[in-house]
Formats: sequence, C-alpha cells, structure tokens
Amino acid sequence: MYKLRNKDDTVSVKNAEASACMEGYRVTPQMREQCARVLHGETTTAELLKRFSKFAGRT
Repeated sequence: MYKLRNKDDTVSVKNAEASACMEGYRVTPQMREQCARVLHGETTTAELLKRFSKFAGRT
C-alpha cells in the first residue's frame, strides 16, 4: 500500500485513477506505488518510462 504525504496528493491520484478507469484502463497497485514515488520525489516520470520501455521491448 502506498501513502501520500498530503491530502492534495491523495485527491490528485484518486482523480487521475478515476479518469483512467473511465477510459477503460485498470490501475494496478504497482501503478499507484509508482505514482506515489514520483510525488515523493523518489523517482521521475521519465525514469519510470525508461524502465517501462526497456521492459516492454522484451519478448
């Protein structure tokens, strides 16, 4: 489970998750954790995308 540091972060993440769900996407616990890490300054979106693209390129 992830914890966000303030109420504004929690609201932002819940709103983003609701938007993704309305578009037909499923939000996993891993995705929530990654979002929390970005909001906490532990990583960047660019770094996560680099890791994802390396993983997605494997067959």
